[in-house]
Amino acid sequence: MTGSADIIQLRKLLFGDNYDALLQLRERYEDHEAFSTHVSQVISEAIKKRLDTDQSFPKTLSPLIEQMLIESIYNNPKKIADVLYPVMGPAIRKSIYQTLADSMAQLNQMLEHSLSIRALRWRFDAWRTGQSYAHIMMMNTLEYQVEQVFLIHKDNGLLLQHLQAEHALTNDPDMVSGMLTAIQDFIKDSFDVDHDDNLRQMRLGELTVQMEHGPRAVIACVIRGHVPNYFNDLLSDTLEEIHQNFGQEFEGYNGDTAAFSRSESWLRSCLIKQEQRTATKKSSPKFLYIIIAAFLGLAAFSFYQNYQKQQQWETVLNELEQTPGLVILDKAQTYNGYKIDALIDPLADDPKKIIQQHDITRDITTLNLAPYLSMDKEMLSRRAKQKLIPPDGVLSTLHDDAILYIRGTAHETWVDQLNQNWRFVAGLKGINTEQLKVIPAEVAVVVDTRSQQSQALIRGIEQSKFFFDVKATALANQEHQIQQLAQSIIELLRLTNSLQQSLQIQIIGNTDQTGSLQENRKLRTKRETYIKHALIQSGVPSFILVSQSQYNQQEINIENERSIRFQIRVY
Repeated sequence: MTGSADIIQLRKLLFGDNYDALLQLRERYEDHEAFSTHVSQVISEAIKKRLDTDQSFPKTLSPLIEQMLIESIYNNPKKIADVLYPVMGPAIRKSIYQTLADSMAQLNQMLEHSLSIRALRWRFDAWRTGQSYAHIMMMNTLEYQVEQVFLIHKDNGLLLQHLQAEHALTNDPDMVSGMLTAIQDFIKDSFDVDHDDNLRQMRLGELTVQMEHGPRAVIACVIRGHVPNYFNDLLSDTLEEIHQNFGQEFEGYNGDTAAFSRSESWLRSCLIKQEQRTATKKSSPKFLYIIIAAFLGLAAFSFYQNYQKQQQWETVLNELEQTPGLVILDKAQTYNGYKIDALIDPLADDPKKIIQQHDITRDITTLNLAPYLSMDKEMLSRRAKQKLIPPDGVLSTLHDDAILYIRGTAHETWVDQLNQNWRFVAGLKGINTEQLKVIPAEVAVVVDTRSQQSQALIRGIEQSKFFFDVKATALANQEHQIQQLAQSIIELLRLTNSLQQSLQIQIIGNTDQTGSLQENRKLRTKRETYIKHALIQSGVPSFILVSQSQYNQQEINIENERSIRFQIRVY
């Protein structure tokens, strides 16, 4: 104890009475918890005082805050989104609305300034002077516009920042900045002016250079047109804000202009413009509406024509693809027409006739057809008829198994040829003649003779006509002609019966165009009935006579005459 007390006494003699306080301070510094508690009591005041001195504290914390935000967004993006939603939602909607509004305003202005007599005159001036159309339009539609803004260092005249409006004609900004400083120095040196006086405005034609001077910097604006009165206040306010926010940058300026890049947001507020306003009411751009309507009409007509051509093209292709014996290999629509490559059977329908029906022949530039033998059922049936040449009274039906079924009556000479020639029909696998009645050769001669006689009688009967007087339904003094016609019909009936054929005679009445449709219909019916009864009374069986008015109720009047004619059907 005595030793310890002596040591303590010795320390007081050597280090003084503050030694215990220093030990306590050391313990507090080494104890992180105690030191943090002590610092937290003054940290707010320290930050406030540091901010009042300079802006180094925000610069120091900016990287740390950015890193904290990045990690927070990465770890919990939903929470950040929920926090920002009340602010970002309205801001995004406002931005979109403003962008759409600006786009519509620009579109309206573009249409107004593009399709009018005035716009055509401006385009001529642009071509004549060699300047752009945008520049000519701007010169004729603006009351004033700030085309360029310069931020210049007060002491050395170097350019710190430069902005320009769209479509503005500019030269080297550094050179302009140097010239402005040189002009101001020349005026001060050449004239008896106060050293604190500054050049504030210069004019050259339509251009005005407006300058605002501050302790560290100068703002110079190039204005086209009349300078508004409030513009000086705008320059003063802008320059004051730049001095307040860039005080440290001005103090430590060493020629690097990168530190002043943030000044763009303040300087951009000086790039203002005002379009000309007319006192008279704006007239309706009728010329513009006429051109737009004509353009839309031409576009609609062109679209309709192309649509019609496309529909016709598709219809033709559909019909060609459904045509028996025709196989489409390639189809294409070229810039000047159409192109079709196909295989065609010699007995197939001509595709050119199908194309001509749809009036697109002039559009088809190429129609390449290569011959081939189709195994299509229709083509095989046509090939069989062409090769076998069946006589009258012989019918043939081709089944799906490529077997040709033949029925009717034929003489044995043709049957012998049939048995020899059917094998030469490409694609035909056989014939079936179970329903074919074979007539001996001597009988065939008689059949041919009777067929020729019946054909002659048919031609004579169909050429016969009976003419009536106006509104008459009966014939006068033509009983002999009716008797002769009846004898021809009876003879024809006998011949067709011998050939095992059926006969039907259609009586067709005609009228002129003098009466109404209803009256002419009654006249035709009465005349047909009169001739039918006259023939029946002359010995013609009634079952082979059919009136046109009974057979077809449609209004048919092929010949403009008061007559009766006949049409014969043998089956």
